[in-house]
Amino acid sequence: MHNGEVALFPRIRRRLLNCISDDLFNYMSGTTDSELLFMLFLQQLPDDTTAQEPDVIRAAVRAMIKQVVDLTEGVSSSLNIALTDGETIIATRYRSFMGREGNVKQPPSLYYCLHRPM
Repeated sequence: MHNGEVALFPRIRRRLLNCISDDLFNYMSGTTDSELLFMLFLQQLPDDTTAQEPDVIRAAVRAMIKQVVDLTEGVSSSLNIALTDGETIIATRYRSFMGREGNVKQPPSLYYCLHRPM
């Protein structure tokens, strides 16, 4: 799941696509920033066909976010990401501090709720 936007997406889309292997590229069917983010995430995994440990998934998400941040050169992106393999959930609420106008903004926080069956 991705909610938000990759800043400057039309301008950096081609460079992000260049980061994806031909094998993963062949699975793409759309043109959204969400699909591209997922492919960038899969590209970071040592093996995208088997279950991975939570630390490996977390590192892949961080690397994917870093790729976007590096290419957007400090312009704010909202990268609200949630991934699950059915057992583990990794969720982010990423927003950089710099706005398009060059002003510093305090980003919102990640809220979560744990529900335990009675």
